[in-house]
Amino acid sequence: MTQTAGKDVSLPELPVILSGFRVRSKDAWEQFTPIYDFTPISQTTTRSLFVNQTWIAGGLLFGEHAFDANMIERTSRHFPETDHVVIFHRYVRGHSHGLANGKPFSTFPGMVAVRDYARTFKGYQSPSVSQGVYVRRDQVGFNRKSDDGQLAFAEHTLIGRVLNAELDQFFDHFKQGARSVDPARLQRLIACFAVALNGRAAKQDVRALARNALSDVIRDYIEANLASARLSSERLLTEFGVSRATLYRIFERDGGVRNYISTRRLIRSAIDLASTPTRRGEITKTAERWGFSSSANFNRAVKNYFGTAPGSMFEHPISRNRRRRDGGHRGEAFASNVLWQHRRALRAEAF
Repeated sequence: MTQTAGKDVSLPELPVILSGFRVRSKDAWEQFTPIYDFTPISQTTTRSLFVNQTWIAGGLLFGEHAFDANMIERTSRHFPETDHVVIFHRYVRGHSHGLANGKPFSTFPGMVAVRDYARTFKGYQSPSVSQGVYVRRDQVGFNRKSDDGQLAFAEHTLIGRVLNAELDQFFDHFKQGARSVDPARLQRLIACFAVALNGRAAKQDVRALARNALSDVIRDYIEANLASARLSSERLLTEFGVSRATLYRIFERDGGVRNYISTRRLIRSAIDLASTPTRRGEITKTAERWGFSSSANFNRAVKNYFGTAPGSMFEHPISRNRRRRDGGHRGEAFASNVLWQHRRALRAEAF
């Protein structure tokens, strides 16, 4: 609301542009090539369908995606198109693990994560439904250090509860068929994003912040030592001098330290196999590289986690999709990509 000559004057509702697509999972790489490289994981339970709904209002892009298990990778060659954008996103169902700017991350339902499109990331997404809001970095005063990983707000924190409530309201509003939105509500959402990014230290419990900092240090140590057969909870207790209770709390959501280490080894293995063709001997080399005691143990672990054997995971590895894109599909992919179509809207003034 604004005031003119002592009277309240409501700003006009902003129109909502609805878009979207439904494609086979193996063809989804064409939709996302301006943003990141994408390849689905072949599974016996796969629906083989990627469904996207997009709503654009006031310079913000809201998206809901339903997809099968996949690997994604964003590199510096994607920056020219979308490095002015950050996305606040969450998983309604499913989860992800990977590396954001070289730092390990895991995202679960209830968390609201911030993905910086001026940074690299790569990783695994389980069969999921996710929701996100693309916003210009200047709108929310986003200016992070180059060595930062992924920023995320847990659902039990104050800012996590606020962000989830805001996202609930907007996505419910759009999915009920709304064709306009109150500009004041959009401004409030942007303000919540800005506070989350720039005022989080003052909004969270000091002990929680210290525990999160310790968690980051331990997870970085694990990531740097994944290939070591000596990596274990006992080694972490000795290295960091923490109690078993503290270590348990840090990795409780991950299913414990042992499960976290195993998962990270599998994720790094999948990243390698997704990015390069599975040549003769490649699977054995990958198993050895990431600390698996034998190819048989590696094959068993991959099948248990991903639902398929290592040699059958990728029908179209990321490297093959890159060649397909660079060989002449780029124009077609860009023309059909929703974010690419509306990049000017994301660059324009919101209000």
